[in-house]
Amino acid sequence: AICGARPEWRRTKHWYLDLRRLEDAVRKYVEGNFELPQNAREMALGILREGLRPRAITRDNKWGIPAPFPGAEGKTIYVWFEAVLGYISAVKEHFERKGEPDRWREFWLDPSTKAVFFVGKDNIPFHVIILPALIMANGGGYTTRLTTSSTEYLNYEGDKFSKSRRWGVWIDEALKLMPVDYWRFVLVYMRPENRDVDFTWQTAVDVVNKVLNDDVGNFAHRVLSFIKARFGGVLPGPGPSAPPDAEFAEAVAKYVKSAEAHYDRIELKEALMDAVEIAREGNRYLNQRAPWQLVKERREEAATVLYNSYRALKALTALLYPVIPSSAERLWSMMGLEPPVRWPDADPAPGVKLGDVEPLFRKIDRGELDAMLAELKRLREERWSKKYPWEQAIL
Repeated sequence: AICGARPEWRRTKHWYLDLRRLEDAVRKYVEGNFELPQNAREMALGILREGLRPRAITRDNKWGIPAPFPGAEGKTIYVWFEAVLGYISAVKEHFERKGEPDRWREFWLDPSTKAVFFVGKDNIPFHVIILPALIMANGGGYTTRLTTSSTEYLNYEGDKFSKSRRWGVWIDEALKLMPVDYWRFVLVYMRPENRDVDFTWQTAVDVVNKVLNDDVGNFAHRVLSFIKARFGGVLPGPGPSAPPDAEFAEAVAKYVKSAEAHYDRIELKEALMDAVEIAREGNRYLNQRAPWQLVKERREEAATVLYNSYRALKALTALLYPVIPSSAERLWSMMGLEPPVRWPDADPAPGVKLGDVEPLFRKIDRGELDAMLAELKRLREERWSKKYPWEQAIL
């Protein structure tokens, strides 16, 4: 033992949830829940094939929620039992604080409510088996439209994240290294939706530089700066069109429709990929149509290209909003559109006056990456120096 004392055996009594009695009901629930992603469904059915076993609810700890069962004095509730029930109690507490103590019923007691839990695959059993089992054991009445957006593992530089080995990067450190929208974009772009993914700093910088900046940021700046320079900062109306214009519009519509479907299925990475493809199509379209040449001789046709590009940019901004909200709001403002950012349900009206146009993102060079890694090392050492000796022994 860390304290130096000799461990001793003690007899103790605990309370259990007998999951065996709920096994058939849970199996029927999982088999009939077609909103579950494939990895959650397969893992849960695999556990059920092996058979559920009684699971301890109490533990011999002095800290935690006191066990309310008669005879369980001095014991606390095991975290797995109370944590998932916290989804319900948190909603109750939220509305109690707002002075609306009964409104939680509109959510958890409404059978049409769908609850989605964003978890790693190691938490699938608690959300797909344990929480439904607890609701069933309570006698029902709560919504069972429960599903997960359960990812595979995100590793760090070739190994698993480990707090004890100080291997990885944590959110308080991350926000001191790169802007939050850079992190959001990188992590969704690399999201391990179907397989384990390895985070490396070089890959993260490549995503920022080549995708966020060169594809997305470049398209936005090309469109808006051209309108600013050649059309007085006012969105022109469409004029004569050519076959490439219709082809571009069809491609954008295809990616918008695909992204909508992916967002509905909570496939965030795939939705983001569709959004990025709009930017790439937009850059190709501008290269092909060359409005900087058209504006010299066929200004109305150049206006068509810029109108189509602006319309695509509006759709792109809306698709990016769930991932990089701050940047999407800035871009929406540059486009001269009134907040909030809205789904692309209508074509933009000619005559919109642009706001101030500036580059949305910037690249990270090798020197900045080295500086970030040095800062991460400094932050890590500073945090470590503030730990007590016994914390360092444990961690």
